[in-house]
Amino acid sequence: MKHLKNICLLCAGLCLTALVGCDNSSTTTTPSSETKLSSIVFANNDSFPGLSDATFTIDFSYDTALVYNADSLPVDTRIDSVVATFYFTSTIGYARFISGEDTTLITSADTLDFTPRPCYLHVVSEDLQNMRDYQIYVNVHTLDPDLYVWSQTQTSLFSGSCDVHADQVNGTVVLFTQDGIRAALYRSTDGRTWTGPQTPVGLPRSANVRQIISSQQRLYYTENNRLYTSSDGITWTENDCSALGFDMVNMLFYYNDSVWALVADPATQELWFATMAENGSLGKQSQIGPINNYYRFSTEHFPVSDFSPVVFVGRSGRKRAMVMGGFDADGKALNSRWNLEWVDTDADKGFYRLENFTIEQPEFSSLTGAALVWYDDKMMLFGALENGSTILEHPVLESQDEGMNWYVPDSAANMLPEDYTVRQRQAIVVTHDHAILLIGGQNRTTSFTDVWRGKKNSIDWD
Repeated sequence: MKHLKNICLLCAGLCLTALVGCDNSSTTTTPSSETKLSSIVFANNDSFPGLSDATFTIDFSYDTALVYNADSLPVDTRIDSVVATFYFTSTIGYARFISGEDTTLITSADTLDFTPRPCYLHVVSEDLQNMRDYQIYVNVHTLDPDLYVWSQTQTSLFSGSCDVHADQVNGTVVLFTQDGIRAALYRSTDGRTWTGPQTPVGLPRSANVRQIISSQQRLYYTENNRLYTSSDGITWTENDCSALGFDMVNMLFYYNDSVWALVADPATQELWFATMAENGSLGKQSQIGPINNYYRFSTEHFPVSDFSPVVFVGRSGRKRAMVMGGFDADGKALNSRWNLEWVDTDADKGFYRLENFTIEQPEFSSLTGAALVWYDDKMMLFGALENGSTILEHPVLESQDEGMNWYVPDSAANMLPEDYTVRQRQAIVVTHDHAILLIGGQNRTTSFTDVWRGKKNSIDWD
């Protein structure tokens, strides 16, 4: 590729070609008729580090070719004094850059104002026979892409002191509350407006709603060796599991195309995983075997209540599920972080691997009642009871290494409003439009009935 020649160099080149053309021993160079722009490069600017990273798409399908950067520059990047270099597929005659009322004859690198939308580039070929116009849009984020925007959408969605749980089913958020007398159901598509309460039919009135889980098609709950299922949260079907050869303890999550439950051997009280397909029946997960076998590597037992599950695809591309904290069968608060991973061995086969991350970090606090979610390729934790006595000081923590280490996010990017009160046992769910909802919860003195909605600005940008 060759740099632009300004108009003075063009004239000199034409004169030289005419003179050399009189000498039969010389070779005549035919001037190019091309006007095709190949790229625009912005020079580095220490004040705006992302400026030089701009990459431009050139679309020649329009009469006036369209030039734009699909990935917008960071918010507040100044583009009124950009050192820009234009590259073409061959030598051109000259080019003029039009910015609002100003016109600049461009040279190899010029300081230009790209603020007007659009700016224009008028290009004339080296042989002066062809012209092409380009309209240029330099896109700059008007919103900080890393900023989480939080708002309280409901101050008191329900009444009384309630346990809460939320899931998304077919694009609708279903919220279950339990006040100790009956379970109730609320619905929303976006976390802003809600319908309800409705009384679920077929679900035990005293159901521990915090133990409900969802798959792609249904909701699941277990109590007294019975499995309850529902496709909408309103109507539930009861199935007797007493003949399966194990006792139902709790539902865990939907993972690797299967529903997972925690079950116990009635003779030995050994804990096992049980799995089933959406329309199948539960059976012991024999490849992993008794979960008790893993205790020899840790003093932490597997939790049976008030734990926090999360399912995600890790950076390695492997399917993972994690169960954090909770209480074991003896009522001990746990600091465990049980990580379940599916490891592919070929296209059709693989195996499960179970390990406790806390083995490597035994100082990790015990946590119960945490709200855990996988969002924007990282794990986020909102509130919990730490070491059985204290609400976590920070309302939100993040983990970039799948729950191994946790840190407080940059407050300039992700900070809940000052009037948000830290708490435990709140419901958490992600809406169909990629917003996080935090609902209800408790601290030592208050049972909350509010709804908070938070969303990262760039979470659904193309």
